Amino acid sequence: MTLRSLDLRPARPNAALLLVDRAAALGEALGGALAELLFGSAERVIAIDFGSFTSPADLSMLLGAPPGYVGYADTLPIHRLAQMPWCVLRCDNLHACHPQIREVLAQALESGFFTDAHGKRAYLSDAVVLITAEVAPASQRSLGFAGERPAADSESPGIIQSASAVLGAGFVGRCDLVFAAAAGADAAQQRWLRERLLADLSARYRRQGLELHWDDSLVQWLADQRTTRSGPRDWERLVDERLSPALIEYLPPGEQVRSLVVRFEAGTIRTDDYQPEDPQRHDGI
Repeated sequence: MTLRSLDLRPARPNAALLLVDRAAALGEALGGALAELLFGSAERVIAIDFGSFTSPADLSMLLGAPPGYVGYADTLPIHRLAQMPWCVLRCDNLHACHPQIREVLAQALESGFFTDAHGKRAYLSDAVVLITAEVAPASQRSLGFAGERPAADSESPGIIQSASAVLGAGFVGRCDLVFAAAAGADAAQQRWLRERLLADLSARYRRQGLELHWDDSLVQWLADQRTTRSGPRDWERLVDERLSPALIEYLPPGEQVRSLVVRFEAGTIRTDDYQPEDPQRHDGI
């Protein structure tokens, strides 16, 4: 990123980062880390799920309804940009939105602002825009941060061409960096699973008297379920469908408290009474 006022187009976002393939699943973790590093707090993230904008009419959910229509006075996520301009704007699931709405985001990246239904502008010039999309590379070769972009007529397969096929070459061209995967991405993903997803699950069960601790084998099993379509919703759905049903039966009655370690062995989720001295077992906190 270039220092503000020294770059060629200061009205544009500080950076527009496109995460695809395996990197897309790290959008939430990366957004928080960038916000903390750049702006001093992991809470300085504004998240918009573009996957819910599947028709042109859904543009009102992004920019507001026209005067006289229901929702005209509603507060929108983009209005938070005025309240918190120094932030990470996370645009999730861009592959799933209607092309017309994707074009609105492309124009905002180009101009440096959204214009809502009131005619007011929400500026991106002080923000970092983080975009996630489910795009699998044409080849399995991991490219990481894209350097020189291949020519539009290049015959060599790559993540730029794959992203362009899904999102459009014009949109991809407005992104400063296209990121598919990185060294250490597996470790970062496991850390997110343990510190966010499983920690939240532990907190819910703790309120019911069940202390949960996660064996490394369980975290590894979750990480192994990764696909090119693994975002936060997919992980949550997997936990609800596979993990939660295996734990509910252990909820203690009344005011009792029980402590379990959860592991994955021989294709099955298993539990044992928690033994604190086991170094392979970790708190669910």
